[in-house]
Amino acid sequence: MAKLCLSFHVLALLLFFTGEMRTIEAVDGRTCQIAFVGCQVDSLCNQQCLEKYNGRGSCYRPPGTFISECMCWYPC
Repeated sequence: MAKLCLSFHVLALLLFFTGEMRTIEAVDGRTCQIAFVGCQVDSLCNQQCLEKYNGRGSCYRPPGTFISECMCWYPC
């Protein structure tokens, strides 16, 4: 149990310090989504998504983590 807990903490730290562009892409019909670490304000996230991907975005925190991400939805 202790090894599992330690492994989880190491993984969480690695995810936290991996940089700004950890991306997750998923295709869902005609809308794709991508997330990158470092979201602070919804309006800034939305502006970045509009400029980079011609889409919309908002801050998002995945369940079980303390890392805030900018989640963008854009046309594939």
